[in-house]
Amino acid sequence: MASFTLAPMLWPDGAAAISARMIFSGLCHQDPARSFAIDGHPMAVCHRCTGIYFGLAAGALAALAFLPDPSRKRYWAAGIAPLALQVLLAWIWPALDLFWLRTLTGAIAGVTGGLLLASAVTPRSRGTSRVDGPEAP
Repeated sequence: MASFTLAPMLWPDGAAAISARMIFSGLCHQDPARSFAIDGHPMAVCHRCTGIYFGLAAGALAALAFLPDPSRKRYWAAGIAPLALQVLLAWIWPALDLFWLRTLTGAIAGVTGGLLLASAVTPRSRGTSRVDGPEAP
């Protein structure tokens, strides 16, 4: 996360900022009007992507305490639904295309994704095995 937040702000014309922008250009439109800025220097990703990346990290940390079953499609749908709804409504009603709403819906999707992805690779310690089902007594 430091690559898209710190590099463009600390060294706006340096190699680190150019590299960060190049790396994230395939993942994000990088529109300065839709990106957080500090001292006039925009981050290398937009509001929504910032929310997604920070949300992924928060969700991965939350997976240490709460391990949902990552195969349940309703969890994935619940995480993506607010983001998809906000995008759809912003196309229909541009007044709803607010930076904080893009960031919030991105963070919700990111937290859900981070939580489910981290729990998919974290072994369960609650008496069940992901492959074999409940353990024998």
